[in-house]
Amino acid sequence: RTVILPKRNEKDLKEDVPADVREALKICPVTDVSEVLRLALDSKPVNE
Repeated sequence: RTVILPKRNEKDLKEDVPADVREALKICPVTDVSEVLRLALDSKPVNE
């Protein structure tokens, strides 16, 4: 799973989310909406 969050909240993630949960996630800290769009719209085909 991928989590997109503001870079300024990255420290909160480290404080509030257990390490094993963080390790299971792909965490993408972003600074502006263009990064969010790039990450969110960079989709790969899903096998149905």
